[in-house]
Amino acid sequence: MLHRTSRPHIAYRSLLAFLLLALAALPAQAAPAGRDAVTISKVFVTGVRDTRFTVSWSTDVAADGYVDWGTTTALGNITADAVASARTHVVFVPDDPAALTASTTYYFRVRSGGATDDNAGDFYSVTTGPTLGIPPTGKTVWGYVFQAGGVTPAADVPVYLRLEDNNGAGSAGASQWVAARTDSSGVWYLSLNNVRTASAGAYFTFSDGADKLHLIARGATLGAAELNPVTPAAYTSGAAQVANLILAAPVAPIAPVVTATVVNATSLKLTWPPQATDFDYEVWRSAIPYVTPQAAGSHRRVEFTLPYPSATLAFTDTNTVGNPAANWFYVVRGYDLGGTAAADSVAQGVFSFALTPGSQ
Repeated sequence: MLHRTSRPHIAYRSLLAFLLLALAALPAQAAPAGRDAVTISKVFVTGVRDTRFTVSWSTDVAADGYVDWGTTTALGNITADAVASARTHVVFVPDDPAALTASTTYYFRVRSGGATDDNAGDFYSVTTGPTLGIPPTGKTVWGYVFQAGGVTPAADVPVYLRLEDNNGAGSAGASQWVAARTDSSGVWYLSLNNVRTASAGAYFTFSDGADKLHLIARGATLGAAELNPVTPAAYTSGAAQVANLILAAPVAPIAPVVTATVVNATSLKLTWPPQATDFDYEVWRSAIPYVTPQAAGSHRRVEFTLPYPSATLAFTDTNTVGNPAANWFYVVRGYDLGGTAAADSVAQGVFSFALTPGSQ
């Protein structure tokens, strides 16, 4: 509590005070009556091109899947998951690539089994890349995904791939993530020739036989698997098979330790060191003090996915400090490799309030 005492002969000026509070985490509460029967986890955007992007997510039970999308939050278009009922969903938006325009921002939400995730009314968004020329001649890679034990094929499992520079030639760093889905035999295919850079602004130029592949399979309740890196020799031919991905329970994520700092009169900065167990992070914001990601009133602000850009991750939220009528609270959520288990940081709150002159 802030106390103000009066002092004779001292004039008080109105001022704006900022206070950062670390809020203790609350125990989980039971879901309210009437909640959606399906829980949607980890909305993930990959494979952004000029006329297509891919949206994937998981559900706790088998369900249908839809992506509602459009150039405004009115949406107006629907693309359905090709698999009628599954726990993992991969939707290539749109059905007709001619329906998208290059370098344009699209808003979307996902639906499964009666549940809707629209980022608490903010909606998710993605900006398509520019139109590029004919892609270079590339390779096709393929492989199998098996359930635990390595015998039973894992059907309808999303497989994510990323190219990583290993020799300083061609494109630097890592490409964007792209996605495929296993068929009934657990087989997946991906072409490397049209994979773009992380910004989607150019094709990722890779060195055949030198650069690396990073592969991840997310099987929801079946577990997850990772190959990092795939041996370069694995894709030196036109269509090459890579090692099998065998699903297993992923290592539990570790809650990030977050520091909040007011950087100027209007902005708040969150920083935290990434944990080796965590595949990616999301920053969530809410006007409700004990913010719970994905709960009513919470909004996903940004996502960080491997490879992390530095030893310390940072997110600066602008126009959040300095308005006494709007106070914000933040949680950073870390996900395991499978994208289903999460660990939340202690909430951070920023309060702005005016002190007015008075005698008491």
